[in-house]
Amino acid sequence: MYDGTNKDALTSEHLASLPNILNIYGFCGMSSLYDFATHGDIRRLMDRHIINGRMDKLLVATQVAKGVTVLHGVGDNDVNGRSSAITHADIKPSQYVLVGYELKLNDFNLSELIQKNKKNGCCLSLLPEAQVKSELTH
Repeated sequence: MYDGTNKDALTSEHLASLPNILNIYGFCGMSSLYDFATHGDIRRLMDRHIINGRMDKLLVATQVAKGVTVLHGVGDNDVNGRSSAITHADIKPSQYVLVGYELKLNDFNLSELIQKNKKNGCCLSLLPEAQVKSELTH
């Protein structure tokens, strides 16, 4: 459990202040201090009918896509000058929380750093589930 919490905090710290990613202000051992999510996650917003119209759903989809795009583009030499990306590996409605008027991705305890080939942009390492699927099909 500590390893997941540590990975979550270190990844969050690395991504702090990026759009659609939850900001972290500090962590120690098993505790972390993040932005306050005033209305909870997407599931709760939908259950309370705060998200209900087509435009609301389009806005949610756009912000979810922006969060994933930011995460996958971290190492495209546009944010930190690295040739790597971070995969979340656990995207679901409960991973996005509303902070102010912006949905932010959080919970990076299952995230993985993926190295990219500088020549063609392909991944040099894969997520464990992608490796298992590849082994089953061969």
